[in-house]
Amino acid sequence: VLSIADQMKGKKVRIQIVLKKQSLLLSDFSVAELHYGTFKQDYQAAKTNSLTQVKNAGNVVTGNLNVNSDKPYLFTSIPYSSGWHIKIDGKTIPTSKVGNYFLGSNVKLTSGKHQIKFTYIPPFFMLGMSI
Repeated sequence: VLSIADQMKGKKVRIQIVLKKQSLLLSDFSVAELHYGTFKQDYQAAKTNSLTQVKNAGNVVTGNLNVNSDKPYLFTSIPYSSGWHIKIDGKTIPTSKVGNYFLGSNVKLTSGKHQIKFTYIPPFFMLGMSI
């Protein structure tokens, strides 16, 4: 991670990468831009709408969520994997990838208190158990 925004505001930025080898495979290389003002607002909102009474038991994480206003979707800092399953108030909801990296859902959260349960089952685990 390289932060260059504050120092170079309004200027052209040239980034040079010096390789130690003759070649490099860039299959997972990405460049991202972060708008700090928006990030700060979202961070403050996330702090006020965070899980409380969090319990972690192996592949299951549970907690309570108090939502102050209708939110469009659930967002976590958990890296996305197809093995994650989410239940809100006992009801299974579809998962989605948020920001290309994180676990979330496009199900609209309503105001009030909710019980959240995240369960991770590795992809193909059940198939492997049946062999």
